[in-house]
Amino acid sequence: MSICLALTPGEPAGIGPDLAVRLLADPPPFLQGVRLVVVADPELLAERARALGLALKTVPFDPARAPAEHASGTIEVLAVALRTPAIPGRLDATNAAYVVETLERACDGCLAGAFDA
Repeated sequence: MSICLALTPGEPAGIGPDLAVRLLADPPPFLQGVRLVVVADPELLAERARALGLALKTVPFDPARAPAEHASGTIEVLAVALRTPAIPGRLDATNAAYVVETLERACDGCLAGAFDA
């Protein structure tokens, strides 16, 4: 059985979303047996993947779905909507509530048993 980890990419105008899509495009060996769920805005992740030239498919997170190891080229997403569009490198305080909500949703998922960490 795989473990399920929630990944929050942080500030949407920062490097976190880029790192998340790069990580999931070609997962390293240490992620074998791990189900990664990104807690973020799916469109933000899709935009960053396109900007990086990565062909990634977003899949909605369904806690009822049987746990499975992460598949290369996909991003399983627990959707949280941005408050305002994110422009890389340009912080917008309006999205602070988005960042807090991603953390809250990840913590709630851990407490509910949907995520192991």
